[in-house]
Amino acid sequence: MLKVFRKRSKRRKRPAEFVEVEGPWDEAAKRHEVQGWDTGSCLEFVTRSTSKTEERWAGGQVHEPVTAALHAAASMLSNGENSVLDYGGGLGVYRHIVSRALPGVVLDYHVAEVPVVAEHGSKHVPGVTFWGDDGFDDRRFSMVMALGSAHTSPDWRAMLRRLAGVTDRVLHIQLPLADKERLLLGSGWETKFLAWALPREELVAEVERTGFKLSWWCTVGAVAVGEGTLARGAFTFVR
Repeated sequence: MLKVFRKRSKRRKRPAEFVEVEGPWDEAAKRHEVQGWDTGSCLEFVTRSTSKTEERWAGGQVHEPVTAALHAAASMLSNGENSVLDYGGGLGVYRHIVSRALPGVVLDYHVAEVPVVAEHGSKHVPGVTFWGDDGFDDRRFSMVMALGSAHTSPDWRAMLRRLAGVTDRVLHIQLPLADKERLLLGSGWETKFLAWALPREELVAEVERTGFKLSWWCTVGAVAVGEGTLARGAFTFVR
């Protein structure tokens, strides 16, 4: 059995990324004055974070659990499959990891984001197509990836079905895991937002109802929740 809660080491003093809150979603959003992602301060954070990540990777610090799982998922594509949708992908920084997994392939990389980020990316990030959150549903992609974004929708089941519906080949999801469905309040990204931590079995079952099959999954670190942590899971499904 996967143990998703564990006591945090005394040496770890970083602030919690999340705290668990009472639902339902809409009431929690009002109670905690959730701003969401479509804000100027959030864009500033995404811009700074992208620059720091690219600098770190340029210095050789690429082989992290999150990126290693993504690299493995992208490697499942063939040379003729090159269209990728990065849902909630910020300014498209993970395209560098996907490109490493598909050497010699011209990558058709797309990012779906909130309007303020998508507009900025369209103006300042060449080689990436940016969509508003509702602009990509009529397209088909070789691979869809959501690294910490699919679980930030009020209806996570509908979101998983939506993402599965625009790819014919590979779906890669990363999110916090829990023993039961838990509602979390996130902060520290220049905004406040809600997200779900999900049971592994329910997540897999929901995606497999769309015709995908789980190829592999693993844990890729943990996220801080209150006085403990939750495992972060990475799941790759294929059709």
